[in-house]
Amino acid sequence: MPAVNSKQIRRVVSLCGAKIPHDLEALLVKYENDDASMFSAGIDYACKQIDGLIRHGIDGLHNYSKT
Repeated sequence: MPAVNSKQIRRVVSLCGAKIPHDLEALLVKYENDDASMFSAGIDYACKQIDGLIRHGIDGLHNYSKT
């Protein structure tokens, strides 16, 4: 699911104990008060992740998005 809301991402991370990658953390900080830009940056980040997975030969991909 794309990271489109910084507060939501931080809440999920705090609940499960995951770590936020440095490049995603930079986006969360940069756009924490700009929901529209965070939405666009989150979609772009997810697309780059998908591209990387495909380049590395992943066998399958399940993409979940909620609008």
